[in-house]
Parts: sequence; structure tokens; C-alpha cells
Amino acid sequence: MVSHLNFGAPIVKRLLPLLCLGFIQVSHAQEAQESSGGYMGFAIGSFDYEETYEGLTFADTTSAYRLLAGYRFNDSFALEGGWGTTSDIEDSYTQGNLTLNVQADYEILTLRALGMIPLSKASLFGGVGYYDADLTASATLTGVGQFDLEGSSDGATLVGGVQFEFERVSIRGEYEWFDTDDGIEAWDISLGLLFKF
Repeated sequence: MVSHLNFGAPIVKRLLPLLCLGFIQVSHAQEAQESSGGYMGFAIGSFDYEETYEGLTFADTTSAYRLLAGYRFNDSFALEGGWGTTSDIEDSYTQGNLTLNVQADYEILTLRALGMIPLSKASLFGGVGYYDADLTASATLTGVGQFDLEGSSDGATLVGGVQFEFERVSIRGEYEWFDTDDGIEAWDISLGLLFKF
């Protein structure tokens, strides 16, 4: 279409594409600036845990709570940290007259890098990160007593989900898997609310 326009000066013909590129870059920078910035929020979800030890399987699904803070650099990339905790994870085993009741909870710190694919009013995202978790547990054996246990684990985490964008808030649904020790499976499904600033 530009070839149909008649400019008197050949220099203008050469500058027009450069000017157009400049306006596109400024427009893109403004859009990136609008979608960048810090955010804080919280998430509530369901935490699933399964561990097999010496032929016994300890498994439960419980609630999980997380506080989040991060920074979105542009439409496609964000870094965030989180602190979370679970409600009690409980299970019991009965063998003859003996019953073993186990109760545990996790406190989890995470650091994640998120890649995002922006859509019109939402973003699909996926990411990798690192987690450090502390376990507090107690086991009660009938007729014997109670034993308190503590432990920790760390490793990689994978996350994926969708984030719906509004002017000052975002609503996020996500699935996160934790790369735990052999014999342990742990994952989390949550719904979060993020406040942009």
C-alpha cells in the first residue's frame, strides 16, 4: 500500500519504514510496561501426599495455603517466591490389636520462574522452580505411646496453569508437582488471587 502513495522527496520514502518500526517499538514497550510490575497474593488448594515405606502406604489429601510475591518482567516472564503450609495429613494402620495413627504437616518455601503465553484476557503459564520443605509428624501406637518426628526435603518443582487478568488483580488456577524422594509423591492444585502494584 505504501507504494501507491506519492511522496515528493525520496528521503521520506526511506524514512517512513523506519518511523513505522519506531512507533511499533514504542507501542510494544508501553504494552510491556503495563503488564510488568510486582504482585502479591495468596492461594488455597488441595495437597495430595503419598509415601510408601517398608510396605506401608501413608496417603492423604488435605488443604494447603500459600502466600506469594513476585515480579512480572514482561508479558512472557515472571519470578516469584512463596511460603505455604498444609493442614494435617493423617492416616492409620491396624494390625491385630495394634493401631498406628500418623499425623503430619508440611511447611514449604518455593522459588519459581514462570513462562507465560498471553491471550486476550488470560495467560497460560508453566514453570520450574526449587522447593525446600520441613515436615513435622507424630505417630501414636496404641499401648506404646507417641513419637515425634521431624524431617526436611528439597528439590525441583514443576507448575502449570491459567491466569485471568483484570486491571489490578489476577485470578490463577494452577497444578504443581514436587520432585520428592523415592517412594513419595506430592502435588498441589490451587486457586489464587494476586494483587498487582
